[in-house]
Amino acid sequence: AAATANKSTSPLNDVDIAIFRLRSTVSTLERRIEHLSDQANAVQGRALKAKKQGRTLLAVTYLKRRNLLQAEADKASSMLLNVENSLQSLEQAKADAEVVKAYKLA
Repeated sequence: AAATANKSTSPLNDVDIAIFRLRSTVSTLERRIEHLSDQANAVQGRALKAKKQGRTLLAVTYLKRRNLLQAEADKASSMLLNVENSLQSLEQAKADAEVVKAYKLA
């Protein structure tokens, strides 16, 4: 019975593996963007606190760090968009191939 069940499932192919990896990358990038945004917000809060304390140079340093974190988050957002586009294209190509395969069987 187990051998029969294995025959009914199709083995993973390169496309399936690529889709899995892209989905994993999407998840990783989303977590990274969230983490960077949280860090940028925290540093901005420190900058405001330093400014209120009259520590202008420290506040400026914090703002520069916030800008670097925000730039990194923006870069990760661009990568996320590219990966999501690739994932969508790959999934569409897989669906198209399955339709062609179905027509050949008909």
